[in-house]
Amino acid sequence: MKRIWMYLLLFIISYLVGYLCFNGAITAMNISERSEYHLLHTGITMFFIFMVVPAYSLATYVLRSVMRSTLFWLQAVVLIIIGFFVSLLVPFYSGFGFGYLNASYFSSEMAILLYVFFIASAIIFTLGTVIIERTFQRD
Repeated sequence: MKRIWMYLLLFIISYLVGYLCFNGAITAMNISERSEYHLLHTGITMFFIFMVVPAYSLATYVLRSVMRSTLFWLQAVVLIIIGFFVSLLVPFYSGFGFGYLNASYFSSEMAILLYVFFIASAIIFTLGTVIIERTFQRD
C-alpha cells in the first residue's frame, strides 16, 4: 500500500516538474505574457491524467515485471518516447479545442512547450521509479 502512495506522489511531482519546465520554456523562448499558452494547462492536465499516467504505469510495469529490466536509461527512453508521442497526438484531439491545428503544429512554439513538459515529466518519473524500487528492495 505504501508503494501505491509513493507512486501517486511521484505522478504529482512529475506533473509539477513538467509544469515548471513548461513555464521555464515559456520564459526561455521569450513568449509574451499576453499569449494564450496559459490556456494549455487544462488540456495538459487532462492529457497527463488520462493518457500519460496509464502509459507510464503500463510501461514501467512491463519493463520492471515482465522484461525484468532495471536499466535506468531504457526506462527513460521509453517514457520520453511515450511523452513525445502524446505531444504529437495533440492536433487530433478536436474535443479539447485543438482541432484548428495543422501540419505547422509539429514545429510550433506550442509543440515545443508540450515536448518540454512531457520529456521533463518522463525523466522525473524515471528517477522517482528508480528511487522507489531501491527503497523497497532494501526493506
